[in-house]
Amino acid sequence: MGPEADLLRALRDYAAAAREASLEGLVELKLSETDLKAMRFLLARPGALARDVAQQLQVSSATTTVLVDRLERRGLLRREPSAKDRRAVHLYPTVTAEEEPWSSLDRFDRQAGEVAARWSPQEIEKATEIITAMYREAARG
Repeated sequence: MGPEADLLRALRDYAAAAREASLEGLVELKLSETDLKAMRFLLARPGALARDVAQQLQVSSATTTVLVDRLERRGLLRREPSAKDRRAVHLYPTVTAEEEPWSSLDRFDRQAGEVAARWSPQEIEKATEIITAMYREAARG
């Protein structure tokens, strides 16, 4: 086993830890994975349209309507009609990413980001290049 195997093992371990952190958030917040993705998107882009959510999640408009209805019933977002287009509705989360338990969702990413911040820009660029190339090649199948 060479350094390539060590790198692959480290990437698998990181991915497994990230999945575990995400699953803990799902359980704590009692959300489906799709609900969580939608909320993360809306927390980053409050006021987005339902079609933006559908595009981000790569789901149909019907699925998005059901998802938005569910999140609204739970009190996690509110709809606000667009001032420019009567047919459009903006979606706003009613929670913030800074409050618990929502802040726990990004704790893993924040901690990983703190580690990466200790690297030089050249090291980060090279690591990004390697991981991106590995992902693209693997995705081609």
